[in-house]
Amino acid sequence: MNTMYLIAILAVAGIVTVLLRAVPFALLAPIRESRLIKWLGRRMAVGIMAILSVYTMMDVAWSDLQATVPTLVALVVTVGLHLWKHNLMISILSGTVVCIALSAVVG
Repeated sequence: MNTMYLIAILAVAGIVTVLLRAVPFALLAPIRESRLIKWLGRRMAVGIMAILSVYTMMDVAWSDLQATVPTLVALVVTVGLHLWKHNLMISILSGTVVCIALSAVVG
């Protein structure tokens, strides 16, 4: 292969890589000040919590008390912590730990 051809390929690959990394930051600047983005930032945590709660409760075997109690207690802990602390990570992690711990004790 020709040396100039290889240099051209590397140059194009380099330019594309730089552009793909820089363009998202350039596009984010005007979006950050958007009222919609600020509104979504405040509401997304509650929406995610609702979706996770519904998804978790869909697979609960309601007739099996050993599976139901840990899940319900964990759900109450998760929602309660979120309403109290307003911290998504603390709420989800705490609810997960409670569910796993109770499942190990009860199950």
